[in-house]
Amino acid sequence: MSQILNPGKPELFLPQRPPMLLVSRILEFTEDDVIAEADSKILEPFRRPDGRLPETLCIEMMAQAVGAWAGYWRQQDKSDKREDEKDAPIGYLLSARNLKIEVPVIPEGKTFRITMHREVYEGPIGSFAGEMKDGDTLIATGRVSVYQPSNKEYRELFGGKAT
Repeated sequence: MSQILNPGKPELFLPQRPPMLLVSRILEFTEDDVIAEADSKILEPFRRPDGRLPETLCIEMMAQAVGAWAGYWRQQDKSDKREDEKDAPIGYLLSARNLKIEVPVIPEGKTFRITMHREVYEGPIGSFAGEMKDGDTLIATGRVSVYQPSNKEYRELFGGKAT
């Protein structure tokens, strides 16, 4: 599929803000893929007393890359759907499967590249597979399943309007 040039800052597509915004840059969106980067310095608030970073941050970075992909495509929706039928500006990580952390410690002072590929996206449910690398070094691989409610579903499930 064709590349979308200059996709922008992740804040344009994600509801997270620092310190919970873990993705630093979005490099590319396509119909099926997203490539993002995360600077390890933004992970510092999560460092454990022993100096290590929790491996769960890999899952969250993968999920945020997918969230940015969904946010981009939500913004591109120029259909004549009623507002209730459109995707809410917030999505949810349902599960992480086959997560493999390939290094004993998440490295410090690095820029990680997160590449995620859409395996299936039917209605509000999607599954994406991907990896996180430091240069040529594989840090983590896995799949995430996500849920993207419509505005109506969001109100019915959680009350109020999604922000």
